[in-house]
Amino acid sequence: MVLGFVIAKISSTSWHLIHSTLYPHPSPVSTENSHLGASPITSVDARENRKDSIAEVVRRIQIEFAFQFSANYLASSSKTDESNISVNGTFLLYSNDPFSNQQIVVWRVNSGITYALICDTNENLSLAEYVLEVLIRVILDNMSQEMTAPKILLEADKITGILHVFLPSGTLLFMNHKIVRHLEKELEAILSAK
Repeated sequence: MVLGFVIAKISSTSWHLIHSTLYPHPSPVSTENSHLGASPITSVDARENRKDSIAEVVRRIQIEFAFQFSANYLASSSKTDESNISVNGTFLLYSNDPFSNQQIVVWRVNSGITYALICDTNENLSLAEYVLEVLIRVILDNMSQEMTAPKILLEADKITGILHVFLPSGTLLFMNHKIVRHLEKELEAILSAK
């Protein structure tokens, strides 16, 4: 099961969260100390916990990206622009840091924009990488212009529609090219109805 999908602008020195979707089942670590008589967590507190959890995931992706960039591109003699490279990776989030259960993050940087899936540890990682690749391609195909942070923010409804079709309720779908084409047609119907 996928717990979340994230889009962020990342460089080797900074990050900026652009879009995130958390499915209902993630449980960020609670700061509540019920045994001390603390008040229960409100929906505002839960939202802040989710935001903090996503920010921690993006921060860790930025660290991984910076490491890969420095290891692979700074050693070469030619100057490489960070926004033109494509790198990917996976890493483990341990229990209670930032979610209550262990999670695996599958991420890919494409033209300076990072896309990531936060998955259960028992999820098929090859399938998660393939679904992320398909999601990126479909998002790029459905954005009317160049992928920039403001453009992504303006077209958040398209991203929501894409996730609804290709990642329904956080479920990774086994897809071949025929299923992808069928889902693309379903997406076209949804987007044209708006």
